[in-house]
Amino acid sequence: MALFAEEAAVANLNPKYDPWICDDFKLVLAGLIEEQLMLCMPIVNFHEDKACLDKLGYKKIKIGPTDEESIDSDENPFAVLKALKK
Repeated sequence: MALFAEEAAVANLNPKYDPWICDDFKLVLAGLIEEQLMLCMPIVNFHEDKACLDKLGYKKIKIGPTDEESIDSDENPFAVLKALKK
C-alpha cells in the first residue's frame, strides 16, 4: 500500500502496490494497519495436527453421542415421532 496526497502521483506507482489517496481527510495509520491485518487473517483457524488439544492438555468435552454410541429410545425426544410413523 502506498499513500498519496494527490491522484497524479499514482501514475508512477509500482503495480505491486495499492494506491491510497487521502487528500481531504487525516488518516489514522494505526486504524488502517489494524484493518489490513484483520482482512489478511483466515476466517477459520485450522492446522494439520489433529492431536493438538491432547498436547496442550485441554480436556475433551462430550457434547453428544458419537457414531459408535446409540441413543436409547427412552432418552430420544423424537422417539414419539418414530412411533407415530409406524
